[in-house]
Amino acid sequence: MLQINFFLTAFLNIILFISPALKHEYYVSSTDVVYIQETSQIQITSRLFIDDVEAFFNSNSSNNIQLQPDIDILKIDSLSKAFFNTNFKIQADNNNLKIRYLGRKYEEDQIHLYAEVFIDNTPKVFKIKNTFLIPFREGQKNIIHFTSNGFKKSHLLDASKITLTLLLKQ
Repeated sequence: MLQINFFLTAFLNIILFISPALKHEYYVSSTDVVYIQETSQIQITSRLFIDDVEAFFNSNSSNNIQLQPDIDILKIDSLSKAFFNTNFKIQADNNNLKIRYLGRKYEEDQIHLYAEVFIDNTPKVFKIKNTFLIPFREGQKNIIHFTSNGFKKSHLLDASKITLTLLLKQ
């Protein structure tokens, strides 16, 4: 009985000692990019965790930034727009596209950022650059779901790959 207690105690101590080392935080965002060829429009919806965005804003500010509820709506709008415009870029056939930031909303523990782009011609190649939180959070991953005329593809971006190149079928 003494041996069983000794081994059980030793096993539990090993588990308790190792478990903090096994703890792994996941940092991920998800962005839907929908290209609607008939209207020459790209619709963008990005979803990030509120606590990650809040931590990022607070790391760059001497003020305490709080999301949901916003402590300063105009400031949060300005920060969110700048954050989006700095970290998300789209090119069509090597031409930078002007992204129009539309706004944000909260849903449970996420912030959703909305934007759109209008383009003149149907491109052959899209390049999407997404650096949301990558310089800030080690291990940050950004998923992009691209949809166009029945074509759907998902891609994972991280610190080693921040740009996605998509060839459209003509």
